[in-house]
Amino acid sequence: MAKSGKKTGKIILIVIIILILLGVGIGTYFAVSKSGDKSKSKNRNEESVSEDADQELEDNDELNNQNESLEQDTAENTTSAQSEDSSQGSLHTDNDMKNSRYELEFSDSYFYVYDEAKFSGDCEILTMSGDNYSELVTAVNEWSEEYVATYESRKEEYTEKSKEVPENEMHYYLYQDLKVMRADDTIFSLMIDENYYCGGQMEVYEEYGVTFDAKTGKQLKLSDLGDIEDELKEYLVNFVDSNNLEASTGEDFENDLSALMDTTDGLKWMLTGDGIYVYYPCSYEQGALSFIVPYNKLSGFNEAYLPDDESFTLISRYGSSVDDIEEFGYYTDINSDGANELLKLELVFDEYWYGIGVNVHVGDEVFEINDLYFYSASFYLIRKNESEVYLLFTTGADNDYKTTYQYKLTMNGVEHVDTLISTSVEYISFDEIETYTKIDRLGTFSASRTYKLSADGLTPVDERFDLNNDEDASFRRWVETKQVVSVKLMQDDELVDKELPIGTILYPANTDNTSVLGFYLEDGTYGELYYEVSPEGFGITIDGVDEFELFDNLLYAG
Repeated sequence: MAKSGKKTGKIILIVIIILILLGVGIGTYFAVSKSGDKSKSKNRNEESVSEDADQELEDNDELNNQNESLEQDTAENTTSAQSEDSSQGSLHTDNDMKNSRYELEFSDSYFYVYDEAKFSGDCEILTMSGDNYSELVTAVNEWSEEYVATYESRKEEYTEKSKEVPENEMHYYLYQDLKVMRADDTIFSLMIDENYYCGGQMEVYEEYGVTFDAKTGKQLKLSDLGDIEDELKEYLVNFVDSNNLEASTGEDFENDLSALMDTTDGLKWMLTGDGIYVYYPCSYEQGALSFIVPYNKLSGFNEAYLPDDESFTLISRYGSSVDDIEEFGYYTDINSDGANELLKLELVFDEYWYGIGVNVHVGDEVFEINDLYFYSASFYLIRKNESEVYLLFTTGADNDYKTTYQYKLTMNGVEHVDTLISTSVEYISFDEIETYTKIDRLGTFSASRTYKLSADGLTPVDERFDLNNDEDASFRRWVETKQVVSVKLMQDDELVDKELPIGTILYPANTDNTSVLGFYLEDGTYGELYYEVSPEGFGITIDGVDEFELFDNLLYAG
C-alpha cells in the first residue's frame, strides 16, 4: 500500500547537503556525519554525495537532450488516493507502507503551528499486526505507544517554548524517523533518526536503536547478545587507532567509550544483516562515527541471534566525504561463503567535478558504471536475502533532474537491472521502495509511488502516482474551470459522465501520467478526467483543447 502523501504539507526547513561514502575499512562500516550537515529534509533514507556544480553546467545540452529523450520513453500506471482536509495546527495520520513478512504499517503524524507558535514536527509511527510473531507484535506495539507518547510530550514542550521565538529567528522543530535495519525469524531491529532544534546555536541530530527477539518479544540489551563487550570495545578502539580517527573521537577514546558503555543509556546500537551497527556521537564540530562490526569479529556473539538466509538488512548512510571513499570500504558477504568481501564505491568526475560514473569495488575486482551524468548521488545497499544483494542509487543532475538505478551485486560483476526516469528514492521498507517523481499534469507536482524490489526490476505496487496534494486547505493546490469540462464523477460507487460548469474548483489527486487524472471537488466528491499528452511531452489537452484554455491557476515549474 502506498505511502499516500507521506511528506504532504511539510515545510522544508533545511536542505541536506551531505557527502556520501560507501564506507568502512577492515571489516567495519565507518561514517563521519557532521550533525550540522544532517538536517532533516523531506527526503527519507536519503543522504547525498555531492559536489558544487558550476552554474555554467546548467546549460549542458548533451544531458538535457538525454533527459528529454528519457522522459518521452516513460510510461506508467496509477493509484487513486484521497486527501482529507485538516485544519492548521491539527495532528493527522497518513496511510503508509505495509509489508507482508511482519505485517508492518508505518504512518506519519505531522504537526505544525505558525500562528501563536513557531514549531513543526513529524513522528513516524509503527504498528505491527499478524499471528506469526504474537509476542513480538505485543512488544513492538507497546514500545510504539510509549515512543509516540514521548514525542507528544516533547512536542507540547517545544510548541510552548517556540511561542517566545522572535519573528526573525529560526523556529523550533522535532522530526523522528524509523528505519527497519534487520528483520528475520530471530531479530527485529529498528533505527530511530532524530533531528530537532529547541533554541541555542545549533540543531541536534542523533541515531539510536531498539532491537527485539522476534520469537519472545524481549527488547534486547547489549549483554543479551553474548559475551561481546570487551571484544566490541577492542575492535572499535583498534579501528579508530588504525585509521587515525582521533581527531573525531578525541585522544582518550578508549576511556570515553568504556565510560559510555557503563552508563544507563549506554552505547547506541542496532543489528543489521552484516553485524552490529554502532553510533558514537563525538561533537558538533567533529560529527559522529558510525560503525558496523561484523559478527564474525565477535567470538562471543550468541549464535541464536545470527541472521538467517532470508535476513533483510538496509544500510542507507555511508559517510561524508569524497576523500573517505578512497580510504574506506564496507565489508559484507556478497557470495554467501562465510567470508566478508570489500564493497566500495568510487565516484568518477570530469575536469569540472561533474559526476560521470561510478567504480564499484567488489573484492579485488573493480566494475565500472559509465554513461552517468550527475552532481549528486544517494546510495542504498539492500540485502533481501542470502543470494540477492542490490545497490540502489539516485543521481541528481542539472535542473534538479533525478534518475534512480537498480544494480545487482555479485562477485562476477555489477548487473544493471532497472532505471526509473525523473525519479528519486525517498523511503525504503523491506523490498518496497517509495519514490518521488516530478509530474507535469495540471501543474507541476512531486508525486509518490511505491515499487517492489526484485531480481526482475522495480515493479509498481500502486496503480497510479499520488500527486501529494496537501491535505490542509490553506496549502492545497487547485485549478478552476474556465470552460465547461467533461469528466466522470463518482456516484453510488460508480464513475458516471458529467460536465463541470465554469468556476468549478478541482484538487488534482493522482494520475497514471499518460491519460487519466483523478481529482476531488470541494465537497469531497472524487472524479476523473481523461487527457492526451502533447507531442513535446509537456502539457496536456482534453478533448483536443489545451489545458490553459480550460483551467485557471495552472502552476508549472521551470
